[in-house]
Amino acid sequence: MNLFIKVLNDGWLESMLEFAQLPEVGSVGARLYYEDGRIQHAGVIVGAGGAAAHSHRLCSGDDFGYNGAIVNVRNYLAVTGACVMVNRERFIDMGGFDEQFDPAYQDVDLGIRLFEMSLYNVYTPYAELIHYESVTRFNTKERLERDESNALKLR
Repeated sequence: MNLFIKVLNDGWLESMLEFAQLPEVGSVGARLYYEDGRIQHAGVIVGAGGAAAHSHRLCSGDDFGYNGAIVNVRNYLAVTGACVMVNRERFIDMGGFDEQFDPAYQDVDLGIRLFEMSLYNVYTPYAELIHYESVTRFNTKERLERDESNALKLR
């Protein structure tokens, strides 16, 4: 879990653990909000914008999302590493995060590798947290260049 996190609801850890304990689950991610209440993360969509993007990023915190995607448990190809639960032994056995990727893409690579092992990457809306990350972090020229480099590595 990232250092810049504030927990919003009791039972968040248990909500993640109930899925993480299942043998068919590779990772579990939480619903993350920006400090202003908008959605930061409700799963990761791979292929969006050339590489990967957070599902429903910048939607209102009250939004249900397309087909209820924000408010329902769903499987994605990846979940964000800002708050992710993975079986420790499996994580170590698969070599953890691949450091050839920028930290912003290590979680995407991990999700893809888990998926390739026929495991699910589960998003649960029942673990709600604020992640104190800049909304504009993704819009700098340097960030876009790193995103492009990481997208090429994912292919």
